[in-house]
Amino acid sequence: MAEQTFAIFSNLEADVTPVVTDLCWTYILQNFSENKTVKRNFFFTIIAEDRLEQLTGEVEELEKEAPRTREDILKDIWETSSKGELLNFIGADNKRELGLTVEYVGTGASCKLTIDRTNYEIKIYVDGVLNQTISYKDKTIKQISDTIDALADYTSVVHQDQENTRSAHDFEPVKDLEIKGSAYIYVGNDIHSVILNPQSPGQVKLAIEGRGSDRINISLRET
Repeated sequence: MAEQTFAIFSNLEADVTPVVTDLCWTYILQNFSENKTVKRNFFFTIIAEDRLEQLTGEVEELEKEAPRTREDILKDIWETSSKGELLNFIGADNKRELGLTVEYVGTGASCKLTIDRTNYEIKIYVDGVLNQTISYKDKTIKQISDTIDALADYTSVVHQDQENTRSAHDFEPVKDLEIKGSAYIYVGNDIHSVILNPQSPGQVKLAIEGRGSDRINISLRET
C-alpha cells in the first residue's frame, strides 16, 4: 500500500504562517502477490451443424447411436443456459491420459460412475441406486485409487504411466461410466469448473434453415 498526503493552504502572504484548511490522503491499494489468482475466461463459437461431433460418422458419446443434429445441439445449449448451474469444462488444449483402471466386481447387473469437477465428487450407482460418494478435493490420484480399492466389490489401480502424486483434480469429468467389467478413468491438463458469463450464449443465424446455419457464441468464466 502506498500513501500520498496533500495540504491546501488558505493564506498566500509570505510573512504569515499558512493555515491548513483541508487535508486528505490518497491510498493506492495493491494485493499481495500470493492473492493474485486470476480466474480465466474462455470464448469460442459452436457451429450448430449436423454430425459436427464426429465428421467420420463415429460416435463417442455414451448411449448415443448417432451424432446429434443441429436441433439437438441448439436445444442442449439453451437448456443448459436456463439452469444457471456450474458446469464441467474440458478445454481444447486438454491432453488426455490414462489415469486409473477401476472395476466393479459385485453382484449388481450394472455399476455406473460419475465424476463432477464442480464439486470434486465421485458418485457410484449400482443398478440405479447411489452406492458410494467420494470427495477428491485436495487428494492425489493414488489416494482416490486406494479409497476405491478398499471398498467392498471394487478394485482400482493407478496406471503405470502416472505419478502417484498427481492431483486428482486432473480427473476428466464423466457421466454414467459403466465400470461393471472394468473401465478407465482419464486425467487431463485442461480441466475446469465454469459458469456461463452474462449474455452467453448468443445465437447468430446465417440462414433461416439448413445445416451450419447457426453460430453459437459461448463465454465461460472459471469458478
